[in-house]
Amino acid sequence: MEVSNNLLAVLVIVAMAVSIAGTTTMLSLTPGQGPVITGMAQTTQQGTATVEVPAEANIYLSTNTVDFGEIDAVAGAQNDTMDDDPAPLVIENNGTVEINISIAESTSNPLWGEDDNCESCFSFNVTNGSAVALWTARDTGDWTNFEGDAEAADAASVNTDDANIAWNLSESDSEDELEIELNITVPPGESAGVKTATLFFKAAAGA
Repeated sequence: MEVSNNLLAVLVIVAMAVSIAGTTTMLSLTPGQGPVITGMAQTTQQGTATVEVPAEANIYLSTNTVDFGEIDAVAGAQNDTMDDDPAPLVIENNGTVEINISIAESTSNPLWGEDDNCESCFSFNVTNGSAVALWTARDTGDWTNFEGDAEAADAASVNTDDANIAWNLSESDSEDELEIELNITVPPGESAGVKTATLFFKAAAGA
């Protein structure tokens, strides 16, 4: 397409005007001084970054098996984990909030076949596994029998409304660990053989 000289002149003038305007916004002349660049002064900007950490109740059994080995097959024979032989169970708070923890023995896989003959023949206790753990245990220093609220048909039915291991176990790495001591006593009438029990642990966000 042929463009007239008049149109070219207009286009050139417009282009020059844009170019000149752009130059004058970048340069400012002061008498007796060289050109000073404007529009490029250093400034301090401030931004905000946000992140949300979800509240999560999470527990981990770093020691999840207690093997008592052999025990005399007579009523009243006893052993526990207080001397670390065998070692107790160890539970950690791996979540992001303080938690309440409950423990229960499975009613479908209890330790003793003659459980009803001796309520105190399988019990637990809680001790401090961290240097300065922030927790409150039920009947600290005493053995609590696996009965009532400490029994459950399955993991889902463990009662956390009345936590029987700890209240408000800290989520801090230096304060997040508990030892669960176990005490066994052979009940009257118990048959010989290998005995095993399934224990359920359940955690809920603390107050």
